[in-house]
Amino acid sequence: RMLNASHSMMAFPGILIGHRIVHLAMRDARVSTLLDEFLAKDAGPLLDAPPSMSTMQYGDMLLKRYRNPAIVDQLLRIASDGASKIPVFHTATMQAQLEHQLDPSRSALLLVCFQQYLSGRDGDGREFEVLEPHVSEADLQACRSGDRHAVLGLPQFRDLGLAQDATFVARFDAVYGALQQHGIAAAIDLALS
Repeated sequence: RMLNASHSMMAFPGILIGHRIVHLAMRDARVSTLLDEFLAKDAGPLLDAPPSMSTMQYGDMLLKRYRNPAIVDQLLRIASDGASKIPVFHTATMQAQLEHQLDPSRSALLLVCFQQYLSGRDGDGREFEVLEPHVSEADLQACRSGDRHAVLGLPQFRDLGLAQDATFVARFDAVYGALQQHGIAAAIDLALS
């Protein structure tokens, strides 16, 4: 819920910005701040850490690891099969956010970015390969159709009930609108505000 979840949180927005390598993405102030806030405000506070380490310490350790230029990891590798990974690594956090009426902005950003990632183009129009073996061609086309809520209707996310939560939908719509009208930087800024 921290390591793998923060990988996803970094990969999809990072790819849309135009990054392809983890440590280079972490040099981007928006990506770095997004991960810091996700770990400190979303994932960490909802977990019980072992006595020997706080979630804050673990989060700091992860961020240090991601910034290490000796670990050359690919964002597109991390993003692959996101439809399977996101539910596994983010469901508990998303459900807790909704249950405790916590701000779901960064979770909404993740799904908005995932839907945009499925287009196979970053914010500068550069194409990349989308590897989503568990997304049907019909679902892929729905997500590419301009239907802003298509991603929420994917079989992998439908049971989370996000489309029925008014607060989540409002944040999702705001972030989606920012992305479509002003680009990925504006969408991230909105999710961080």
